[in-house]
Amino acid sequence: MPAGEVEVINPMTGEVERIRTDDPSYYDASGFKARKYKNSSKPKDIPPFVWQAMSQKERGLAIAEEQKTLALEEKEKKRARRVKAVPMIGTLKSTPNDVEKNMTYEFIPAMPTCKMNPQKHRNI
Repeated sequence: MPAGEVEVINPMTGEVERIRTDDPSYYDASGFKARKYKNSSKPKDIPPFVWQAMSQKERGLAIAEEQKTLALEEKEKKRARRVKAVPMIGTLKSTPNDVEKNMTYEFIPAMPTCKMNPQKHRNI
């Protein structure tokens, strides 16, 4: 199977089809082909025919679970970006003397640098 494609079952015909992962109209809902709708609250991992059979209470629980999952993923992404931006955070010790002894200044530039427009005089 080519990269960027997934095999899914078309629920209308029961046949296996291939769709692109970046397809603007369809997506993979736990192995089934599903149509994308703007502003839909249906979680991506629930196939449409299962969603239609769910009660209002079950739908509400599924939506809440999806929102929790998305919030946790976003929180992890922000934490990863913050840790990447400040690599020294995990290496700090508890006392000021330990901090001074273990501090390395290799990653701190003499002046702020801009990766979009590097200037020779701002490099270390």
